[in-house]
Amino acid sequence: MCRNVLGAVLLALILSGRPQVAGQESADDTATPSELPPGVALTRLASQEMGPLPEAPAWVGLARFTFAAGAQGSAEVAPGPTLFIVETGSITFELGDGQATVGATPAGGNSVLGPGERFFIAANGSYTARNGGGSEATALRVVIYPAAPLIQPAAGVSYQLLTGGIVEALSSERTVVAVSRVSLAAGADVSTRAGGADGPILVFVESGLVSLELPGAQAVLSPGGTALIQSNNESTAHNADGRPALVLVLAISTADPDDAVGTPVP
Repeated sequence: MCRNVLGAVLLALILSGRPQVAGQESADDTATPSELPPGVALTRLASQEMGPLPEAPAWVGLARFTFAAGAQGSAEVAPGPTLFIVETGSITFELGDGQATVGATPAGGNSVLGPGERFFIAANGSYTARNGGGSEATALRVVIYPAAPLIQPAAGVSYQLLTGGIVEALSSERTVVAVSRVSLAAGADVSTRAGGADGPILVFVESGLVSLELPGAQAVLSPGGTALIQSNNESTAHNADGRPALVLVLAISTADPDDAVGTPVP
C-alpha cells in the first residue's frame, strides 16, 4: 500500500480519545519474553515526562534528523515540549533560553550527546544542535506542538517525518512519552496497548508488512507506512508477512510506560 493511500487509512484510524503533561525518565531496555507474546521483542529507546503541553487538539510528531559532519542546525525556539534521542554519532546541543535536561540532569550551556542519550527542552525554550564530529550523526525528535511545524533544515541537515498527526485530547495531569522499537516475528500479534498506555499511539513501519486491526477497520502498512490511534482505542498489530517486521512506536500515557500492567508498551 503506498504512503499516499495510507494517509487516507490514517484518517480512518483517528478515533476519538482522551488526555495527558512535564519532566522525564529514561529506560533503555529490552522486554523479556515473559512480558510480551511469543515472537515479540521490544527495545525501549527512551521515555520522557513531557510538559507543559499545548491545548488539544495538538500536533504530535516523530522525525529523524541527519547531520553531516560539521553541520549545524538553525537556532530554534520550541513552541512545545521537544525531545531528541541521539541514534548515531555525536550531537552537541546548546541551550539558549528556557529549561532543558540531559537524561534526568538539568542542562545548561553545551551538552555533547552520544547514541542512546536524550535532550529535552520545555516549551518556549531555545536551542541549537550541531554535529561537531567527523562523521554523520542522526537523532530522533519527538514534539508536541500547537500545530505541525514548518521545517527548513540548514545546510548539511536533512529531515524526515516518520509519523505525525493531530491528537484530539491531552491530559491536564502528566504525560509520559515512550519511544520503542518493536520486532514482530512472522505471524506474531501484539496489542498496541499491551503496557496500558491510555493516550494516543503513533506507529511507523521500518520493515516488513504489519496489519493493524481495530473494531470495524483494518489496514496493512508497508515500510514507511504510518498510523495514529487516538486515546483509549484498542488495536492489534499483526505481522502479515513471512519475514520479521520492525516498527517504531511513540506511545503517550499518563503513567510511566511499565506501570500499568508490568508490560512495556509495544
